[in-house]
Amino acid sequence: MPENFDKSLAIPKNTGSRKNWLKAWANTEKTLSQWQALGVRRTDGTNLPHVDIKAALIFPDDENGRAYLAYANYKSLMHWNLSYYFVSSVGHLSDRIKFPPIH
Repeated sequence: MPENFDKSLAIPKNTGSRKNWLKAWANTEKTLSQWQALGVRRTDGTNLPHVDIKAALIFPDDENGRAYLAYANYKSLMHWNLSYYFVSSVGHLSDRIKFPPIH
């Protein structure tokens, strides 16, 4: 994240319900190129993938903790279990499984 990044662009941590969380998702999701233009990069500092998908920014710990761009699969998992820690763990595990990286 760039210094002085506007963290209000992320989904608020405590929305209170699935309905409110989904509304926050709809209000904050952007294309990867839009996130790139805002200065968001991968953990290693490289550019985001050049693919036509949308993502929402989340802070599972809080604004000073980890930050993730969450895709539609994250939103699907949140329908089942409205827990940032659960869904982030599932996402991290799936990233560790041998699957071709997106370049």
